[in-house]
Amino acid sequence: MNDAALARARQSSQYCAPTAGEDTMIDDRDRKSSNWLSLVLRDVQFWVPVAVLAAGLLVLRWIS
Repeated sequence: MNDAALARARQSSQYCAPTAGEDTMIDDRDRKSSNWLSLVLRDVQFWVPVAVLAAGLLVLRWIS
């Protein structure tokens, strides 16, 4: 890709700030941040350590 094509691609990128008269982009960070808890609770990588911790505590309680 030559320099002119690269410059055009950067100008038309969705990450460029809008100029006067252009519509602003919709910011969906608020929507994403509001459901982070549901993403964590549905994630297996969260529940596996929780289950291992609970099992370890049960084993320690059984031993003592």
